[in-house]
Amino acid sequence: MAIIRWPSKKVALDVVDDPLSTPFDGDEREWQVVRVTRAQMNDYYSFRKIMSHIAQLLHRDVPQDAAWEQQSRDLHAQLMAQGA
Repeated sequence: MAIIRWPSKKVALDVVDDPLSTPFDGDEREWQVVRVTRAQMNDYYSFRKIMSHIAQLLHRDVPQDAAWEQQSRDLHAQLMAQGA
């Protein structure tokens, strides 16, 4: 099981060194699995790159404006606070 899945798109985010998460358990021939480390998720700029990559896999546009930047920072802060 990955930390986050988008089943309709067969995309999963797997944090490989998260002690609270179990490894991805789906058929990797059918899924696109983005594997990251906690250090990558903790670093805001790495986090943005990961989320942009996932957005591409989901066929979503990533806006590049001030509102998106603030929402991205807020999401990152919330995710990091939950993992602390």
